[in-house]
Amino acid sequence: MNIKTADRLTELRKVKGLSQEELAEKLGVSRQAVSKWERAESSPDTDNLIELAKIYGVTLDELIYGNETETVQNSGGSTQTEETHFAQQTKAFFSEDDVTVTVDDGKTYVKVKRKARVAEILYPLGALILTIAYLLIGFILPNGQGWANYWFLFILIPVVGSVGDAIISKSIARFNYPCFVTAIYCAVGMIAGIWHPTWAVFVTIPVFYILTSAFGKYEKLSSDNNE
Repeated sequence: MNIKTADRLTELRKVKGLSQEELAEKLGVSRQAVSKWERAESSPDTDNLIELAKIYGVTLDELIYGNETETVQNSGGSTQTEETHFAQQTKAFFSEDDVTVTVDDGKTYVKVKRKARVAEILYPLGALILTIAYLLIGFILPNGQGWANYWFLFILIPVVGSVGDAIISKSIARFNYPCFVTAIYCAVGMIAGIWHPTWAVFVTIPVFYILTSAFGKYEKLSSDNNE
């Protein structure tokens, strides 16, 4: 981020009457991260840029370029506007590989390429495989045992999809733990007839989310401090 943009972020924050701590709380980042942005030591990611524009009540153009357009001299001797000059360095500003910024007629266009989520493939694939498994078990086991005792397989459909989601996002919190626990409880109860004290596995659900939430906040704080 260049120093002019950093100064603009500081000025806009002060106009809104916000301290660095208050802005950091609104964005869900650390105060140190905000301080680094305003000292031009690091850059906000795309999501934070959009949130900053909303908080300050300005467009992305105004947030990045301000209201002035200056002319600069490039190494080839030709002139170009400050907007065009800055647009050539937007990749470093956004610091994200999946962000493309173009400038046309003085307007900034931001295109964000989102990775295809593995879950989009695994959900229907998992549904198909588990449905086939249930049908095979139902027809193979005698006396209708398969039909009566293995329908818990359908509870695993969102679990299969969430595995891919957790892997590609690198976040265990995206794993569908409640469905997984429910499927395990039903499986043990229906197949082995052990319903008690198996119900205790449900107690681990809030523990799972407390731990993943705390770990996620710790990772985000560490990332902000290292920027």
